[in-house]
Amino acid sequence: MIIYCSKLGLIEISYCLSLNEGFPCKNIIGCWKDRTDILRILKEKFSEKELREIFAIEGSSKISKILEIIKKQ
Repeated sequence: MIIYCSKLGLIEISYCLSLNEGFPCKNIIGCWKDRTDILRILKEKFSEKELREIFAIEGSSKISKILEIIKKQ
């Protein structure tokens, strides 16, 4: 599956999943949520600890929201 990334142009999901030294782009959920079950994919590929580290945003509860969504899946 291919999407248009405003930063990189046309890219495949595999690139988004390994953009940061084997870890996904921090924008992956927003970009892919309407196209595929990205939460399931992330949950299968990464541990909860890794997901916390990947999506950690200082001073924000965004990671908490993401992990809650993943836990409910």
